[in-house]
Amino acid sequence: GGQIVYATDGARLYDYEQTVPQSVLDQVMTRGRYSGMSDLGGLFTSTQFVTAVPVTATNGTIQTTRGVVLVTTGAASIAMLWRSMLRIFLATVVVALIIAVIVGSITSARMVRPLNAMTDAARQFGRGDFSVRICGYEQRRDELGSLADAFNSMADSIEQSEMRRNEFIANVSHELKTPMTTIAGFADGLLDGTIPMESAPKYLSIISSETKRLNRLVHQMLDISRIKDKKESLDSAFDATETLRVSITSLYSRMESKKLVLNPEIPEDPVLCRGSGDDIARVIYNILENAVKFAHPETRLDISLYKQNGKAYISITDRGETIPQEELPMIFQRFHKSDRSRSLDRDGVGLGLYIVKTILDRMGEDIWVRSQDGETEFRFSLTVM
Repeated sequence: GGQIVYATDGARLYDYEQTVPQSVLDQVMTRGRYSGMSDLGGLFTSTQFVTAVPVTATNGTIQTTRGVVLVTTGAASIAMLWRSMLRIFLATVVVALIIAVIVGSITSARMVRPLNAMTDAARQFGRGDFSVRICGYEQRRDELGSLADAFNSMADSIEQSEMRRNEFIANVSHELKTPMTTIAGFADGLLDGTIPMESAPKYLSIISSETKRLNRLVHQMLDISRIKDKKESLDSAFDATETLRVSITSLYSRMESKKLVLNPEIPEDPVLCRGSGDDIARVIYNILENAVKFAHPETRLDISLYKQNGKAYISITDRGETIPQEELPMIFQRFHKSDRSRSLDRDGVGLGLYIVKTILDRMGEDIWVRSQDGETEFRFSLTVM
């Protein structure tokens, strides 16, 4: 009925003559509870937060409402609670922001440091110093560690390329200087009368020989550039048997002049291989020319072509001076000449085997060399179609 039966604040009892508003009771009876801000019809001098639930009794299957319990608290208490929660929330946010700034600064510094190091290294590269490396990131397993490792690998490659370029320039300068000095010296001698005119044909012959040597050097350097820049497809096919036979024929007169005994083991049927037939003809010619040049007169020259495990192999073996074992890894380098070629090959420029290696590397093929007991064998692979 709205009559207040019992009221307390926990410390003392209160006697109210007013009744609880019927609207509050109706909401409790219909919805099962009430919650809201109210002064309960003037029961309180200020607005309170009120919540109310019914008190029920069950008799068998019949449930009856015996009363209503109301709990109230002042709005000031709720405001204080919200202010306390707000202070806790703000303090938490501030602490979280401080932690985020600290962690972000550390993470950013950890990420930016190697990038700054790479920037400085790139600037040093631009000034021509290729020895700088990114250090201190070898143990990192993240993307920046991989980037630093890749940067160092790139730096190694650039430094090696620069060293090879400088070496190449030095070698070219050396190869050009010797014949040019000879040509200039003899030409000046002929012009100023130091060399008598009756000796002129001899020295003009030397000048002609050195000029042809310079011409061969220039042409071979241009060939190297052409081979490296070649863009044609490697999926074309050629007959290795025919290419080998043509190369032998082109050098047959030189073999006869040294009375070499040719021992060919070449199949009758075509052997179709992948790649450029012209380039492989150049490879065979260069190797065979070296073999003829350095073979002792009246010795046997073995030439063979065979297939094994999906590959074709061409082998050329001459009998002459043994190439020292310590020089075998260097014979495919530019301008390298072994001791025997320095004494026998005045016309060579040291680029023939380098061209061979360049062509085979471009085609993805391998080449091996063996030299012992006076026998030197060059053997390289081809991919059978």
